[in-house]
Amino acid sequence: MSIGVRVFILDDNRIEQIPYAKYDRLMNNSSDENLRQYAGKRIKTAVAYVRIHNRNPAALLKIDYTYLSINQKGKIDQDEQQHMMIDAMRTVPFPFDEDIPENIIDSSSTFAQKTFKNKYLWTPTDGELNRINQLIFKNGKGWKR
Repeated sequence: MSIGVRVFILDDNRIEQIPYAKYDRLMNNSSDENLRQYAGKRIKTAVAYVRIHNRNPAALLKIDYTYLSINQKGKIDQDEQQHMMIDAMRTVPFPFDEDIPENIIDSSSTFAQKTFKNKYLWTPTDGELNRINQLIFKNGKGWKR
């Protein structure tokens, strides 16, 4: 068995599947790859990790739901990507210096996690999740909340 990745773009009431290789090139900004049809938009993406058995999807392991900003050229907005990476680093709790009293609680990473979630992540509706299931499994059976 192996792991496969399925990438979906959700825009309005439409769900489009794109090849993982295209998504990877877009994320790495390493080619002329673009999403011109989404230029100037902030789109929702769902990246699904699927266990593959006999070249067919056998189980849905996880889905990551993120927003991506697309610039006017149809490329991923690199400035927002950099801000997202910085915001992600802020979610990591760092150990305190030994000189800080025990009754002081650092909640900055907790607030950073909430901010990150609200700014960059989204939650699918049941309809969106069902449609993604249908596209992955061709029969709608698979991932449940």
